[in-house]
Amino acid sequence: MALKDCLDRVKAAGGEGMTDAEAIELLEQLNQARERLDAEGKLANLDAELRRRGQEAADQAERDARNRRRHAALNIVVRDKIDNQLAGYDAAGLAPDKAILALLEGTTKGIQGGRKSVAATQIAYQARYLGGLMARIAKERPHVEKMLQVFILPSRRSARKALIDDVAREMQRPAGSPPVTGNADAQFLARVFGEALERARQDLNRLGADIGRLDGYLPHAHDELRVVRVNAEEWTDFVLPRLDRERSFPGLDDGEIREVLADIHRTIVTGRGSEPTAERTGVHVGAPNLARRLGRHRVLHFADADAWLQYNERFGNGDAVTGIVRHLQHAAQTAGQMAVLGPNPETMLRSVMAAEAARVKADRTMDQTIVGKLQWNERSNLGINAVFGEISGATSAVGISTASAARVASDIRALQSMAKLGGAVISSVTDLVTNVANMTYRGTPIAKAWHDTVTGYLEGRGAGERRELAYLLNEGFEGMIGYVISPYAAQDAAPGMMSQVANHFFRLSGLTWLTDTGRAVAARTLAAHLGRNAGTGWADLDPMFRSMLAEHGLDADRWDLVRRTAWRGDNGNLYLTPDRVDEIDALAMDRLMRSEIAEAHRRFSRQGRGPDAEPRDVLTPVQERAFKRWRQRRREDLRLDLELTLRRMVADESRFAIIGGDDPSVRRLTTGNTQRGTLVGEAVRFVLQFKAFPIGFTRRIGYRTWHLLRRGGMGGAAYAHVGHLIAGLLVAGYGAQVAKDALRGYGPRDPTRWRTLIAAAMQSGGAGIYGDFLFGHASRFGNSALETAAGPTVGTVADIANLWFGVRDGEPTMVRGFNLLLNNTPFLNLWYLRPGLDVLVLNSLRDRMSPGYLRRQRRRREDEYGQERLYPAEAF
Repeated sequence: MALKDCLDRVKAAGGEGMTDAEAIELLEQLNQARERLDAEGKLANLDAELRRRGQEAADQAERDARNRRRHAALNIVVRDKIDNQLAGYDAAGLAPDKAILALLEGTTKGIQGGRKSVAATQIAYQARYLGGLMARIAKERPHVEKMLQVFILPSRRSARKALIDDVAREMQRPAGSPPVTGNADAQFLARVFGEALERARQDLNRLGADIGRLDGYLPHAHDELRVVRVNAEEWTDFVLPRLDRERSFPGLDDGEIREVLADIHRTIVTGRGSEPTAERTGVHVGAPNLARRLGRHRVLHFADADAWLQYNERFGNGDAVTGIVRHLQHAAQTAGQMAVLGPNPETMLRSVMAAEAARVKADRTMDQTIVGKLQWNERSNLGINAVFGEISGATSAVGISTASAARVASDIRALQSMAKLGGAVISSVTDLVTNVANMTYRGTPIAKAWHDTVTGYLEGRGAGERRELAYLLNEGFEGMIGYVISPYAAQDAAPGMMSQVANHFFRLSGLTWLTDTGRAVAARTLAAHLGRNAGTGWADLDPMFRSMLAEHGLDADRWDLVRRTAWRGDNGNLYLTPDRVDEIDALAMDRLMRSEIAEAHRRFSRQGRGPDAEPRDVLTPVQERAFKRWRQRRREDLRLDLELTLRRMVADESRFAIIGGDDPSVRRLTTGNTQRGTLVGEAVRFVLQFKAFPIGFTRRIGYRTWHLLRRGGMGGAAYAHVGHLIAGLLVAGYGAQVAKDALRGYGPRDPTRWRTLIAAAMQSGGAGIYGDFLFGHASRFGNSALETAAGPTVGTVADIANLWFGVRDGEPTMVRGFNLLLNNTPFLNLWYLRPGLDVLVLNSLRDRMSPGYLRRQRRRREDEYGQERLYPAEAF
C-alpha cells in the first residue's frame, strides 16, 4: 500500500483534524510494535495484536480530534472574555502591557475587575478544594484536624503516621469494596479526600482536560532529589514490581512499559516530559497544550497500599496527606490558568500579546516602546514572561543537574530564616494595622474596624462555627500545609527534614499562629461585612465598599444574586460565604441570563432547519430537551463563576490585610524569572531573601493607597483611611521597638528624638528596608544593613570573613565569634527564650571574653537613644 493511502486511512480513523505528522507518528508506533513482537518471537497472534493496537491508537486519535474541536470552541469563548476585560482596562487608562500584567496578577488601581486575575483565580480554586475540605474536617472530626498537624512529641507523630497510613490503605482499595482498616477516622478522611480529588478532576475536564475517573487513586509527592540519585533504570527496577501493570499500562509489553517509566522518571526530576522543546532542538516548536498534557498524564497504579507505602518511603516527600494537598494545589494552579487563558494558556497569552503589539504599532499616537514589552521573551526578568513563569510554576522547576544545588540552597535559606526570624512575631504587630486598614478601605468605620480586629485576634483562629467559617474561606490553616515562612523568606519552600524543622521553629516562635489568625480574622470580618450589607441594594451601598466589590468583578446584577445567600451564625451575625451560592434559585439566575437565554432559544429553534431559518417560539421535543440541557449547564457555570468571584475576593482581600510573599507580583521580583538550582537563580534568591515583605507591602498597601487618593470620589473616607494607616504604622513601629528593647533589658526610647521617630516609621511597612541604611543598625528582622542589601547569607559569610581577618591581624575576636555563633543558631534566638539566656549565661560570658563589653553597650544605648536598663544584664 502506498504511503499516501496508509496516511489517508489512518487519518480517516483518527477523525477530523488529525495532521499528517500525527498520522506518521501513529504508523511509526505500530511499526515499532511489530518489530518488537517479531524480536520476542510472539508471531502467533501478531496480526490480531497489531489490529488491537491500531484500533486503540485510532480511538485515541479520534478522542484527540474531538478534544481539538472542543478546545477551539473553548478558546473562542475565553478570547472573547479576555478581549472584553482588556478593553475595560484600556478604558480605565491602563497601557497594553500593564493591562496584560493586570490580567495575570491584578492591579491596585481600583478599576472594575482589576483584581480578577489568573493569580487570584488560582487562589479561588485552592479555596474551593482545600478550604471546603478543611472546613468539613473541622466540623465533623475536630480531633482529626489536630492529628493532621505535625507535632514535636514522638507519640503524637507515631499516632499521626498510623492514621495517614490507614488513609492510604483506604484510598487504595477498589471502589465499592468494604473498608480494609476498621479505622473510622481513616475511612472518613479517605472519603473527604476522594471527593476533593474528584471535584478537581471534574473542574479540569470542564476547562478542557480529558482526565478519566480513577478509582483507588492516591497521588504521590515525589522527592525529586531522591529520584535523581538513581538513574531511570534503577528507579524502574524498584517501582515496576510494585505496580498494577494492567491498570497502569494496558496493552503494553515489557519494553514499552520501561520506556514509559523512563519518561516518567525524567518528568519527575525535571518537571518536563520527553517532548522536544525549543531549548533542546534550537528551534521554536510552539507552546505545549496544557489541557492535552493533563489528559495524557500517565498514572501509576500500585498493586496495593503496602506497595504505595514502600515506594513513598524510598522516593516520596511527605505522606499521603502531603501528596493529596500538593496534588490539589497543583490542580488549583492549573485550573486558574485554564479558567482565564483557556486550555492552552501559553499560546493564548502569546496570541494576546501579539495582538496588543500590533494594535500599538498601528496607532502611532501610542508609546511605541510598549511594543518591546509585548514580545514573548523568556529571558525577560520582570515583565509579562516573569509573571507567567510564576503562575505556571516554571520558575520552581529544577533540572536533573540542578536538583541537588536547589535543595542545598533552599536548606541554607531555611536555616537563615530560623536564625534571623526568632523575633519576627514582635515585628508583626503591624499586621493589626494593615488588617484594620484593609477594613477601612472597604468603608468600615475606624472604631469598628479596630474593635472587630482586636476581638478577632483574641478569639484566635476560632473554634466551632468560627473556625469552620475561616476554613470555608480558605484561611487559618496555611501553617498546617507549609506556608509558615512565606511572609518573610524567598519563595521556595525548604523540602524534607529542613522543612519539618522550620515548621516546628515558626510554630514555637508564634509566627504560624499569628499569620493564620490574622488571615482567619480578615476572612471572617469580610464575610460579616458582606452579610451586614446583604439587605442593601447596589446603588445604596457605601461607595468605598461598592468600589471594592467592583474591583473583584461584582456588579449590580451579580450582587443582587449573591446577597440572597446571607445566613445567620450562632452568634447572631449575618455572613455571606461562597459555599451558599448553591442556594440561589434557578429563576433568579435565569433573570440575569435572560438575553443569553433568549438568543439560545432562537438558536435551538433553528436546529435541523438550517442556520438561516426563521426562529420559532415553540421548540420541538428534541430541541426542548437540548435547550434545557444547555440552560442547566449555563446555570451551573454561573453558580461556579459567582462562587469563584466570592472566593477570589475573600482570599485576595485577606492578602491585603496580612502581607506575605505568596503573590506572583512579588515573586517575580524576588526570583527574577530565574530557575531554582542555577547559579543566577540561586544568587537572586539569596540576595532577595527577606525582601518579600517590604516589596509586598509596597505593591499592595502602598500602591493601593496611592491609587485611592489619585482616583478621588470617595470624599473624606479616603483621607481618613490614609491618615489612619500612616499614624497606625508609626505607633505600631514604635510599639515593636519598645517590645524588642524591653526583651533586651532596656526601657523605651525617647519618643521626642527625631532618630527614634524616624526609626519607628521605618520599623513598619515597606519603608523598613531603607531605614536600615539611614537610621538604624538593624532591620525589623534584626538584620544588619549588609544583610538587608545582599541577603542574610551573604551577611553571615561577610561576618565570618571579618572574623578571620581579625584573627589574622591579632585583634580581639572571641566575643565577635561568640555572637556570630549565637546569631546563627536556630531556637536559641526565640524571642521569649533569648532574654533569659542572656541574663543567666550569655552576657556574663561576653563580659568575660571582652572585659567592659556590657558597660560599653549600656553607654552606647544612653548616648544614642536615651535608654536605661530595666533590669540587670547579669543574674550573677
